[in-house]
Amino acid sequence: MPRQATIRRTVEAVGFSGLRQVRAWIRFRPAPPGSGVLLRRIDVGSCVAASLDVASCCGGPLVLGRAPKQVENAEHLLAVVVALGLTDLVVELDGPEPPFFDGSAGPYFNLLHEAGLQIGAGIVPALQVAAPLRVESAEGWIEMRPSERLCLDVRGGPGAGRSAEQTVRFEVSARSTAAQVGSARCSPDRDRPPASRWGRGRRGAWPPAS
Repeated sequence: MPRQATIRRTVEAVGFSGLRQVRAWIRFRPAPPGSGVLLRRIDVGSCVAASLDVASCCGGPLVLGRAPKQVENAEHLLAVVVALGLTDLVVELDGPEPPFFDGSAGPYFNLLHEAGLQIGAGIVPALQVAAPLRVESAEGWIEMRPSERLCLDVRGGPGAGRSAEQTVRFEVSARSTAAQVGSARCSPDRDRPPASRWGRGRRGAWPPAS
């Protein structure tokens, strides 16, 4: 069973948002056991939990909460939080989007590695898949099957610069996620300003190079 975990110290960084192309600031703070992952927008004084209850996605980026106090485009950030096993964390933002950095999850690995991990004694109940579940759409499908570990088997067909099907399989952990997707980039609709490139640490590595 997973244990409660937060970070040891506060860390922050500045970049540019991916959708709006404006300056974006982010700060990670430790949180008490049982707090969950909370995203606070200091510009509007709101707080939203990283929860399926407030999540939506209509063909675009993930949205948490409702306008005008929503948080958008936080997929890379939350993927790293899950991979590191962080259960309690406060994320402060000065706008609706976290920094996009270079378009990969690597900078978030490096930033949270700098913060350090604090493992608690409490046990966190884990969601278990009791029977196979499959959801299909015109875009593709996703299937979940019972397993003792969280493993991903991702297949992508030709397109977006790919000439053949690509397959990635790995068990989700800090090291495997950094190695497999830490350096994978997505691009917003418009070109990012050069200042959004954030070069602290070795992109996609876990732990980062000192």
